Amino acid sequence: MSNPPSQPVPENAPSGANPGGEAARRPRKGPVAFLRGLFFLLVISALVVGLGTVISDHEEEAASPPQTELHRQEAWKTTNTLATYAEALSSSAVPAKTQQLLQQTAKDLSAQSAALGDGLPPSTAEATAPATTSPNPPSTVAEMQQALSASAQTLLTHSLTADHAMGRVFAAVGTSQLFQAQDLAAAAGVVLPTSKFLPAKVDFPTPAGPDCSSTVKPQPGTVKPQPGATVNAALHAAALGEQKASYAYQVSTTRMVEPRFSKSADLLARHQDKLVVLNAELKLRCLPPVTPVAGFVLNSAFTDHPEIALAGLEGELATIYADLAALSAPRGQDATALADNGTLREISVSWLLDSAQTQKFWGGTVGALAGITN
Repeated sequence: MSNPPSQPVPENAPSGANPGGEAARRPRKGPVAFLRGLFFLLVISALVVGLGTVISDHEEEAASPPQTELHRQEAWKTTNTLATYAEALSSSAVPAKTQQLLQQTAKDLSAQSAALGDGLPPSTAEATAPATTSPNPPSTVAEMQQALSASAQTLLTHSLTADHAMGRVFAAVGTSQLFQAQDLAAAAGVVLPTSKFLPAKVDFPTPAGPDCSSTVKPQPGTVKPQPGATVNAALHAAALGEQKASYAYQVSTTRMVEPRFSKSADLLARHQDKLVVLNAELKLRCLPPVTPVAGFVLNSAFTDHPEIALAGLEGELATIYADLAALSAPRGQDATALADNGTLREISVSWLLDSAQTQKFWGGTVGALAGITN
């Protein structure tokens, strides 16, 4: 028997290679395998792009805080710095009465700084901490009141667009800083810089709109349209407050002599006008307006000491409008509130300032945070 002829072996073949073995039997990649690989490649690419987009979005959010937070950080920094300046000026060569005023200003600014910084993360507070020195710190009381007035103007402007409760904080701090600037201007014998917020706007046009097909009824046993801290409840409380104020001024005005009598009569008309606007706003929101009543039970101080009583009443109204500033939508986001001439937020900020200023006129003390009780 003869042996089969041997197969030629390539020169570069490794030792022991078998051309007819496993390597020879391995199938070539076909179109199905190619498509399968392409599919997995596309899936992996999509996951990478998706994860990269999510991470990028989160990083962008972390790098760009909401505008209200940016305004709050800047206000906190400015107010803290102003407190440092007021404290330093109180030790300078100024009259004793002005020293006391500057010391109180520094104390109030510290309280305002605490309110603005409440809730700020420690890292944020450290990152925005004010410098202890400045190239051009106010060296006189007149310069200090200018700095305070500028800060108040910024805060009141931002209160119109701030989100949620910061609308109240900005309005309260801005109002009080404006009064601090007024007091320092009087002490320095200078004129307060002009402000678009002074005098406080009161003559908002009466809002009008289509009649509602139905009215939201108050909850049984209550006088509020709905329970809880809502813009509707705050609006109703403001209308009730103006109704009471109108009656209280009718009683107190008759106990006054000129020039207080004429001033009180003017304020009575202002409160009556405010009630008309608020009732129209309630109607626009399909809520029942505040109906006239025969009278209110008033403290005897409204007849015995009308100025003191009216100061307290205006302080209560300031608190009501501060609540309305916190609950009302920022300017431009409330389609039902005075779309052509302003918003409910603008009303609340303006009338918070007006009530606090009237409280001060009657001899009341507004405090570091106008409209916010400690």
